[in-house]
Amino acid sequence: MKDKDYINYTAEDFSLDASFRAYYLSADEAHIRFWKHWIEDHPEKREEIKEAIALLDVLFTRLPDDEFEEQLRKFSDITGSVVLPEEKERPLRRVSAWIRIAAMISFLIFAGWAGYQMSQRFSTTPSPETQAIRQISRSTMNGQKATITLQDGTKIHLNAASQLSFPEYFRDSLREVSLKGEAYFEVASDEQKPFIVKTGDLYTQVLGTSFNINAYPETKGVKVVLVEGKVQVVQRDTKESLILQPSEMALFHKDNLRLEKAVVNTREFTVWREGIILFERASFEEIQQVLERWYDVQFEYQQKPAMQGFSGEFKDQSLKAVMDGISFSVGFSYTIEGKKVIINS
Repeated sequence: MKDKDYINYTAEDFSLDASFRAYYLSADEAHIRFWKHWIEDHPEKREEIKEAIALLDVLFTRLPDDEFEEQLRKFSDITGSVVLPEEKERPLRRVSAWIRIAAMISFLIFAGWAGYQMSQRFSTTPSPETQAIRQISRSTMNGQKATITLQDGTKIHLNAASQLSFPEYFRDSLREVSLKGEAYFEVASDEQKPFIVKTGDLYTQVLGTSFNINAYPETKGVKVVLVEGKVQVVQRDTKESLILQPSEMALFHKDNLRLEKAVVNTREFTVWREGIILFERASFEEIQQVLERWYDVQFEYQQKPAMQGFSGEFKDQSLKAVMDGISFSVGFSYTIEGKKVIINS
């Protein structure tokens, strides 16, 4: 089974992928093994996977059995039978689920085509104001960084293992983007169109400013650090909010949904754009997360080092040079084997 460019898939893309549907339905062992390994290797895509599964749940559970069979019969009269791959001893429940998925998706495609044909009879070419705005997604993998310039002139520096979703152009009174991972924003000023960054349960709203957001799924909190300007950080459910001034950080705790504010050295949170890795009293877990994303490696342990916190700065250095500096300061030995960093003692 080939590993396509799934890293750029949205939840909708996964839900429409035949291989992913086979995994969802437990319809084929090869697909199941492939997707279990793929999901383990790409933790940054777990939210999209969850959303895709939720979409598929809705697709085949929305109609009662009798209504679904009636719709399937009518649909088959128009399009012909749905041909399923042969499979020995497939459980009846799974066959029904597979038919539901295939028929429903086919029905949606057919309905979309029919609607388009009907619309052509009664309308001319739609104006830009009535056209749907295309959503764009840009992702970086471990070891990669990217700079993205939006239609309004806003510049966004995307750190490794991150994803940014945004509209092709901003038409409404708001400029809204979504972030998973870490990015530094240089927002083009527009007092008529506030700029909003969605990071899970947190919204950051600005008019024109520079700030950094760290919102990796595996971390315990979301950090919004303001460099210049002014931002408002709002918790989606509780509506708790904070106003940040330059050199202030909003820290959102995922476990208890609490927001707190602190004064920080902004350099600590923004020098990654200059090729600098900066640790300030970092735990080994934090060091591991940064180095895995930065150098596209995986850590393995014979024994985790005991440490109170590590501080250090590395600019444009190799993984070995960074590990030499950390291991000397903390006191442990290690080996690098391909893309594995093995901590020995």
